[in-house]
Amino acid sequence: MSIHIGDRGRTSTPMSPQGKVELQGDRHDARSDGRFIEAGREIIVVAADHLGLIVRELEEGLPPPNLPNAGEPARVASWHKTGMEVARQLRREQALLRRKQTIEHRYGSRIGAGLGGLAGILTVCFGLGQAQVEAGNIQYTHLLAGVALLGAVLGLGIFWSIHSFLLGAKRDYRNMSLVVLVLSLVGAAGGALVGDTHWGLLGGAIWAFLGALTLGALIPGVVFLIEALGEPEMVEE
Repeated sequence: MSIHIGDRGRTSTPMSPQGKVELQGDRHDARSDGRFIEAGREIIVVAADHLGLIVRELEEGLPPPNLPNAGEPARVASWHKTGMEVARQLRREQALLRRKQTIEHRYGSRIGAGLGGLAGILTVCFGLGQAQVEAGNIQYTHLLAGVALLGAVLGLGIFWSIHSFLLGAKRDYRNMSLVVLVLSLVGAAGGALVGDTHWGLLGGAIWAFLGALTLGALIPGVVFLIEALGEPEMVEE
């Protein structure tokens, strides 16, 4: 638990003025407000700074001092925190990071599926499968629905693959996920049109995959090279 101004505890060691105190079951480095305090004395937290907690002995039989900032968190440097406090802070940070990544995946997946479906519809509008429709091999509405569905699945898969890859990088490249997604879908649409023109719908599907792989691999390829060359890690603010 965090320490607040006004919390009471006891000295674990003599303080002259540095020493250790016990607060809420944990031992903390602290210093007195200038006076010597024997071990086992009741104390109260009166302040905190970059050097640690500042405590004052409570005189037996006298009321505690009136502290104007009582109840405020006693913020100290991280190297003064106990092992339990550091572990709790680490768990909180990890939980926040997991929550952030979950939100990114959730909304990114929706965007990926939506852009993929839109790319599929536009590809049909630009001529994908027209020869098959004119030959009577497939209905236009079925073609449109099928390609839109495949595009949505492709967009979803691309986002998950790219985002997971970029999360594993030393530097923070997550903001590039949507850029890579758009490049991949452009490559897939272009490849589908070229493949369909020369080899039909099957050729279009194969070339869509190759196009998505070619354009989508550009930025991850650069990231991989940077990681392999040992680019120093980005220091987060």
